[in-house]
Amino acid sequence: MGFLFPVKIIKTTNGGGVIGVDEQNDSPLFKVYPNPATEIITIEANNSLIGSTYFITYQIGHKVFTGIITNLINSINIIQFAAGVYFVQVENQTKGSFKVIKK
Repeated sequence: MGFLFPVKIIKTTNGGGVIGVDEQNDSPLFKVYPNPATEIITIEANNSLIGSTYFITYQIGHKVFTGIITNLINSINIIQFAAGVYFVQVENQTKGSFKVIKK
């Protein structure tokens, strides 16, 4: 099981979407795996994040899925997502996002 490094999403100020990402080495309060993924991704969250909202965003900045972290281990079915690069963010989490490649 491989963990992803968190990334900091750089967005435009005019709503134009994501313009790039910066790798971060801080220890996040959540992890997302596997990478790449085909059917299921798992969000492993710190206890302090239970009840927080998470977002899955397509590489161009379009939000494709929203959910609530309900457990320390949360499985998300991504089989219906198109192949590509996605970012998983947790609301009010400042340590960045995880990049996931959907095959």
